[in-house]
Amino acid sequence: MNEPATSVIELGSSFLLWLGGGSVLTIAISGFLSKFLADRSIENHKGKLSEELARLKGVLTKDVETHKLSLRRAEMLFEREVDAAKDLTEFLEQLMPDYVPGMDYDEMASRVAEKFEHIENRLKIFKLRHAVVLSDSARSTIDKVRGIASEAKFEFIGQSQHTEPSDSAVEQAKNILDDLKNLEQLLLQTVRA
Repeated sequence: MNEPATSVIELGSSFLLWLGGGSVLTIAISGFLSKFLADRSIENHKGKLSEELARLKGVLTKDVETHKLSLRRAEMLFEREVDAAKDLTEFLEQLMPDYVPGMDYDEMASRVAEKFEHIENRLKIFKLRHAVVLSDSARSTIDKVRGIASEAKFEFIGQSQHTEPSDSAVEQAKNILDDLKNLEQLLLQTVRA
């Protein structure tokens, strides 16, 4: 080949090499800048996500603690409701006379009528002990029964223990028993609900 053609080829190949080296350099710089900007963006995004995660963990922890307190409160109230139902059932069992064959409801009520003062005092203690968990209707029933027992107990003042209760005292005793049985059912339904 002739020399001018070789020099043109050399010049052309140097020019191409120069252009190729520039593009490699341009690509390298572009790659570095892209990676740098992407890493920086990822770090910013990661920081924001970490802050949001910490905030959500705080909210969740607070909610968990609130639910734990609510659950503990509900457990305590339930225990108190069970105690109230248990105490009333025990009181009713103690109040009822032992069954004797042939005893009818009137005879049973007449034996209960002899315990009016005891009923009044026991219900006062019951209400004081369990007022926190008693519903308005339960407290109302207790007050009603206490009122009946309080009024009826005066029929027995000054009488001997062997005096038969009057018909009105027997009726009041029946009312007391019915109201206490209804109250027991109400308390048991509350516990079972």
